[in-house]
Formats: sequence, C-alpha cells, structure tokens
Amino acid sequence: MGAVLIFTVGPVQSFLVQARKARDLSAGSRLLSHLCRVAADAATGYGADIIFPYLKNPSLPNRFVAVLPEGLQPAVIGSVVEEAVRGEVRRLGGLVLNRACGASPPDPVLKQAFFRQLETFFEICWVVAGMEDGDYLKAYLRAEAHLEAIKTCRAFGPLNEKGRKCSLSGEHNALFFRQRRAYLCPEAQEVAEKVLSRRYLAEGECLGALGMLKRCLDLVLPGTATAFRSTAASTAAVALMATLDGLPREMVENYRELFGDRFDDHFYYEENLTPRTFEREGIPLDVLGKARETRAELEEEAEKKGLRFTRYYAVLCMDADNMGKWVRGNFLENPEELRAFQKALTQTLGRYADWVHKYLVPPRGRLVYCGGDDVLAFLNLNHLLSVLEELRRQFPAYEELGPVKSGQHSSTSCGICIAHYKEPLSEVLSRARHAEREAKERGGRDAFALVVLKRSGEIHQAVYRWTCGQLRPLVLLARLVRLLVEEKVSDRFIRHLSGEFRYLKPPESGSVAPASEEEILRAGLNRLLRRAWQGKVKEEETAISELAGELLTLYAQGALENFLSYLEIAAFLAREVNSNLAPGD
Repeated sequence: MGAVLIFTVGPVQSFLVQARKARDLSAGSRLLSHLCRVAADAATGYGADIIFPYLKNPSLPNRFVAVLPEGLQPAVIGSVVEEAVRGEVRRLGGLVLNRACGASPPDPVLKQAFFRQLETFFEICWVVAGMEDGDYLKAYLRAEAHLEAIKTCRAFGPLNEKGRKCSLSGEHNALFFRQRRAYLCPEAQEVAEKVLSRRYLAEGECLGALGMLKRCLDLVLPGTATAFRSTAASTAAVALMATLDGLPREMVENYRELFGDRFDDHFYYEENLTPRTFEREGIPLDVLGKARETRAELEEEAEKKGLRFTRYYAVLCMDADNMGKWVRGNFLENPEELRAFQKALTQTLGRYADWVHKYLVPPRGRLVYCGGDDVLAFLNLNHLLSVLEELRRQFPAYEELGPVKSGQHSSTSCGICIAHYKEPLSEVLSRARHAEREAKERGGRDAFALVVLKRSGEIHQAVYRWTCGQLRPLVLLARLVRLLVEEKVSDRFIRHLSGEFRYLKPPESGSVAPASEEEILRAGLNRLLRRAWQGKVKEEETAISELAGELLTLYAQGALENFLSYLEIAAFLAREVNSNLAPGD
C-alpha cells in the first residue's frame, strides 16, 4: 500500500520577522522556499506524487503533501528527505562561513558554534500514514492529526549561550562583527570590509549564524535577493518607486553615480545628506556638496511634475480564509474526492501565484513571497488601493473546482501596515501580521485591516469587509483621496468631524445611543462636507449628496472610531501620494 507524507520546515513567522532590511526579509523567505523545494525534490526522487504545492511556482510554502508509491518504506523516505534538508542547510552554512572568514580557515571553536546555531534553529516535522485499501482521505486526515499533535508538543533544547546577541535575531550569540562591541563571545570574529562589504555587514552590526546566512544568501544561492538589489534594495526605494519612475532617468542615474557602489536609496532624502552619514557609509565628504545640489534639482523637477518624495510605504500580508478546512475537504459534498480536489486547488493557486509574480512589479511594489494562498509584499502608496482591489478580484474561487456544500465560497483577508521608511522593519511586519488577524477576527474574514503608523507616533486603523452590500470601501477610499488630492474638497471636514465626534464619545460608558449618534453624524457630515467643498455647492449637490450617502453607509458597517480612522487614513494618503497619480490608479 502507498502512504501519505506531510513534511514541514519551520519556524516561519519568527524567522521572517528577524529582519532589519528588506533584503533580510526577502532572503529569509527565499531560504525557506528553497529548503521546501529541496525536500520535495528528494521525495520525487523516490517516485512521490506531490499533491501540494505547485512545484512550478517560484515561491513555495514551508510544507508539502505527497503520496509515496507502494513497495517503499515510508519512514525511511521521511528520514532521507529530512537529511536532505539538513544537509542543504549545512552546505549553505559552510559556504557562508568560508566567505566570512576570507582566505584563512575558520577557527574550530567558531565553526562549532556556527553550525550549532544553524542545526538547532530549524524545526523539521514530518508524518507518514499508510493508505489502507488506497484510502487517501483517511490517510491524509490521520497524518494531519498526528502532525498537529507533534507541533503542539513542540520539542526544543536548551540554548546555553551567554554574550552579545545577533543584531538580526536577538536570540543567538553574535559570531561576526565589524566594530568590536562589549560582551562579544571569545570566538566572535571581526570581518574586514575587503572580505564582505558593508552591504552584508554594516558598521557596528553583530550577526550570528542565521543572520549571516540571510545576509550572504545571494552569494551562495543564485537568484536570491535579486529583486532587492540596486533600485529596490530598501524600504526607501519602495516608498519612492512611483516618484522615481516619473522623473527623467538620466537625472536619477546621474545622482546615483555620485555615490558609486555605496549608493543607498535613503540618500534621496535630504536628512541623510550629512557628514556623519557619509562617514558611516564610507563615502568621501567632497561628494556631499554636489549631492545636495543635484538632489535639490531632482526635487525641483519632481515639484514641476506633481511628484512627492514621500517617506512612507506599505507592507501587505494576505492570507486565504479557512484554508485548512478547504485543504482537508471540510466543504466538499463528497470528501472521497479530496485528492482530486487538492490537485485542482494546487494548480489553481499556482496560476494565481504566477499572476501575482508578474503583476506586483515596480512601480506598484515588490513581491517578497506568494505561495498562492498567501502573499507578503511591499507596496508603493500611489498604487496601494488599486493593487489591493486587484489582488482580491483575481483571487481564485475554490467552489468552482468541484461540488462544494451550499453557501461555501473562498475568500481572503489581508492586513496592511503603512509606515515611515525608518520605522524598524520587524515592527512594521509585526503590525501587518496583527492587522491581518484583525481582519479575520474583527472583520469576520473576507476583510482587510489598514493601519497607519505615523512618524509622530499617532496610529490609525480601519477594518472593513471587501464589500459592504453594494459598497466597496477601498474604491470609496480611492475616490475620496482623489478628491482631496485634486483639492475638490478640503480635508478640514475630516479634521473637524474627527475632533467633534471624538469628544462626543464618553471614555467609560461607550458611545451615545446608536440612533442619536447616526442622526448627529448625518447632520454634521452633510454640514462639514458642504463647507469643505471647493466647487459650486448648488451645482454639484448631487455629487456631494452621493459622497455623503456612501460615507454614511460605510459608517453603518462598524464602530464610529473605525469610521473616523478610515477618514483620517484618507487624509493621510492624500498628503503623501503624487498629485498626478492618486492611489486608485
């Protein structure tokens, strides 16, 4: 009899959020995807039929499901696949260690600590279940149950490391440094700039084995971090994609050439053109004057074209709703068709992932990962709302893949965090993940949560379903932003409405009675919107009434605080996007 094999490599979230730069995030995602591909290839070498995921997808999730043919020892195959992954980790780690040590061989104590950190970090779990009488459904469900039990009893060993921790993970001892710091362990080694440039190890940084593996992955694994080199090497680059795309290419290239191979996109911002920053980055100070002059010319050209040097970008985390139930066949009319359904689902998600890879390119943003049922990406604010709408519109309908129970349909929820380019990336990722959970829990799934982290510390968050009756909140938001950008309406109606109604809401006893609150809001919104309208109010009464009506419909979908945050986000976006390209484009 054959057997079902479920294989996973982790951890995922804790590994990905250990990032200081966009390229750290990209490298972490690529490494997990690569390890899953190694595992799947090892399994197919023994004739395994991969049910999930779609192996032609550029990005793979951290797990796969396969059916092993008869005549094999399933447990042996599982062990062989696990060893293939661990062997690949050791191979990549050895290449990185040799790079970091340069021409001299690695110190034995350093080498031991390095591989100990690598081998104890990755969690590899796998389960095999025999297919009695060829029953795939029972075998799959049994394997899933056992895998969940294993993960619930998560096994881990003690981490006995004392010393300065890695700047990236904060967990393991730092083993490599560029500038000596206190409390470094005795085996830690200084890495000269001629061995690894500041792109891999910045001045003052201290990295452990996992951190160094992420940073140097593109040196040992071809294709890694390619998307984040040069023009998309940082969050600043994502924030400026639309602006730079609208400027003369020659002007942009001339500015970049001033810095040589030490250019970073944060030099497009005036606050980074300082002697201190240049000294830290190893750039000659005689370039500073010319850089300031050329940057001023860039900004002048941008103003002529209605372009802004915004300092904000967005991180998107999107995840399919009830994916586990769909994969287990809970929504199928005939669960016995699970294997065929999973095959069809895998191919459908593969096609969606392929489309996302082609769609999410500059100046829209940069894709970090898309496995089909989940997406992680950096987005430019000018294209934010249109990208969100299109990602949801193109999301596949699982119910079309086979007979499903009445009333069941696929959906996806997402969290979006808009933040300043200097905000710690790990914090932005954490906020985006939290927003995704808010969309599923507060929004009731098939929803989005949009949060803005202002540099001042102020936070706005709005949670809505993708569709509220006939109203699409993101389409309305794009329309409102365009009106604000084109100065057809002033944002003072948002400031006044927010100021008045936040005082209306008592801090302890909750809101006023819903009926009276709605009546007061309707009166206040109509009054303030007409005052803020920049055109002829009488001649454009229909447009004003329509906008007010749609905003009131949106207010009825949730709490007052949620609605006011929605309006504040609209005002914020209008201040940040280019005047010639509102975020509905």
